[in-house]
Formats: sequence, C-alpha cells, structure tokens
Amino acid sequence: MWRLLLVDDRDSVREVLRLYADGRGLTVVGEAADGDTAVAAAQRHRPHAIILDEEMPGRHGSDILPELRAELPEAVIVLYSSGRRAGVHATPTFFVDGERLDRPWRELPRIVRASLATP
Repeated sequence: MWRLLLVDDRDSVREVLRLYADGRGLTVVGEAADGDTAVAAAQRHRPHAIILDEEMPGRHGSDILPELRAELPEAVIVLYSSGRRAGVHATPTFFVDGERLDRPWRELPRIVRASLATP
C-alpha cells in the first residue's frame, strides 16, 4: 500500500487531499503545515509519495525539495503552487521526479495517479 505525506499550510487543502487519497486506497501517514515539519515527517514516516505545497510559512517547498530528494530518492514528490507569492507562476506548477509540469489544478489527481502507478 502506498504511503503518502501531505504538506500544505492550509488545513482545508490537506483535508481535501486526504479525502481524495482515502477514497483511492492510499494511506496518508503524515501531514505537515510547514517546511521543517515536513522534513521531519518525511524522515519519520518514509512515504512513497509527498504532495508538497510551494508557498508555506518559513521554508517553502522548493527550499526543502533538495533535502527530501536526498532523504527519499525513490519517493515521488509533487511540488505545486497556486501562484500567490511574487515570482511564482499563476498557473499551478507541479514537479514530478524533477520534471516541471504546468497544468491546471483539475489535473492534479491524474498526475498523482500516474506518478503512483508503480511502487
């Protein structure tokens, strides 16, 4: 069973992601609302996949991405942004295994499913 870590500073977003994951047989092993907590949760839970918000208090998703990749090189990491911060694209940006995908939000479920197709 796939272990999933959800990282977003907004409770409502984590709740929607959790409901989506639960409905598809994914196990949410941890949640975090900031970068430092996310790194600690990734080290503790060793998830197969991480859904990672770019814009959070303290360290942003892109700030902790190198640590997460070093700690969990086999994990699928989806880094997304809603474009609220200056200099961040208005279109959501997803990074999956180092590849940048500029896609609409409605494609997030497909992106995650495709990334998690094979453990």
